[in-house]
Amino acid sequence: MISNSGWFQEEIKLKTKAFKNKEDSISNNSSSTSSDDLLLSAMSKDDLKNVLRRISAHLEKRCGVSKEEQQKMLFEEEEKTVPVEAFGTKLSPSESLIKFLKENEKENYHEIAVELNRDERGIWSGYRRAKQKMPRRYSVRKPAANIPVSIFKNRELSILENVVMFLKDSLNWKLVQIARILNKKPTTISTAYSRAKEKSGAKQVKGKGGDRRKKMEVSEE
Repeated sequence: MISNSGWFQEEIKLKTKAFKNKEDSISNNSSSTSSDDLLLSAMSKDDLKNVLRRISAHLEKRCGVSKEEQQKMLFEEEEKTVPVEAFGTKLSPSESLIKFLKENEKENYHEIAVELNRDERGIWSGYRRAKQKMPRRYSVRKPAANIPVSIFKNRELSILENVVMFLKDSLNWKLVQIARILNKKPTTISTAYSRAKEKSGAKQVKGKGGDRRKKMEVSEE
């Protein structure tokens, strides 16, 4: 009697043999196709389903990944992020963000405007200024942290306030650490965080006694 692991190994052997037979009939145009793709192409629909079931069971039993979480892993797109170091240049936070999305993510002005919930003309002028100040493209191999682009849709906060609040509240960074990596004065970061918290709190109670937020200006230079 063959064990489950033994049966699976036998299945792999059979499919590998089928793959080798099929490989001989593949034209030269498919030379760039990976071995994994060719092996999968040699398997029937039922074979692929069986492999998926075994992988799903392994993820659930050995890795603690539920069926619902597996569905999210399969169908949800990976969230776009920006390395925190991009905000530590001589550019303003908004210019830094626009430049990264335009050059590193290859997005056009319209896509950036929609993604950031901002006017397309402002995106164009922001990129023009960024390009003049810093012609070279961003190059960060191992970022200290990645900032989700989705947080910048929140127009209640400035770009800097969004960055600081994410690093402080989501990643538990100290304000002095944030100031260091963003090349800002600690007082600027402290003020940005205080204002972000104040705005967030005011948003929750808005409509109950009115919005009493103070008009504070935080430099993003």
